[in-house]
Amino acid sequence: MIKMRMVIALCLVSASLVYAAEEGRYVNERYGFSIAAPKGWFRMNPQGDERFVVKFTKYQKEKRGVFNPAMIITADDVSVLPVTRPLDFANFIFQRIEEQYDVKESPKELEMSGLPCAALSVGMPLEMIATGEAFYGVNTLYFFLKDKTAITLSIIDRGDTHSENIPVFQEAVQSFRLEGVPGKTESGTQVQ
Repeated sequence: MIKMRMVIALCLVSASLVYAAEEGRYVNERYGFSIAAPKGWFRMNPQGDERFVVKFTKYQKEKRGVFNPAMIITADDVSVLPVTRPLDFANFIFQRIEEQYDVKESPKELEMSGLPCAALSVGMPLEMIATGEAFYGVNTLYFFLKDKTAITLSIIDRGDTHSENIPVFQEAVQSFRLEGVPGKTESGTQVQ
């Protein structure tokens, strides 16, 4: 059974290790993917919840009191679900969250770097834990499928800063690769 904690992967990293993200690619051998680490961002290795694989944040907690904007990557075993493509999993998640959040974009099928992908976007009221400040957040989720694992890239930001961070988010999503799954390199050439 899938553990579905749909606060949509918001600041759900209880005990984490924080590192300056190295230039280059983050490679996860367990789930067989890699992604370009945003320059100047911090990498957190979540601990305590096996769904959470890695999180990149623009600010260290001490500097801003919040971890947004952030990119969180989760992995879910979908072997017990009728999921054969990323859009199936996106619809599964959407059915569980559409009434709780402001839908910005319903699930849609797309391609990223030659890989089948699905995406959806929601807005939600949030509260900064450290200060109690209320703000509007935007969460865009990209879903990839490898074997019977759904890999979700969740991009979370404050509504008032989202547009300035879009180029960083787009670059990261477009750099996502699945090992052993045909796709394209940055130059557009096909890789196997």
